[in-house]
Amino acid sequence: KQLIRGDCMSNDNIFVNVDDATGEVSFYVANEMPSRVHGLVVRDDGQDYIYINANSSRAMQEEAYRHEQKHIKHGDLDSSLPVSTLEANR
Repeated sequence: KQLIRGDCMSNDNIFVNVDDATGEVSFYVANEMPSRVHGLVVRDDGQDYIYINANSSRAMQEEAYRHEQKHIKHGDLDSSLPVSTLEANR
């Protein structure tokens, strides 16, 4: 996997993640968020976007990124389970 700096939006730190094995593309966006939120993932028009708290430490940002990737990999965005259950499984 590799992170490539992109310039899709002018005010955000945007990175594109390309999975070498599958070719799947996801976007990583660093934004300011409340301190208790380290990351989240949303789907818009069939594309997954991972938002990471720009104020978190680099180590926490990397952990949050991996955590959100697990939600994508396990199909959590399509799940009807409560968020608390999904979080407990990741």
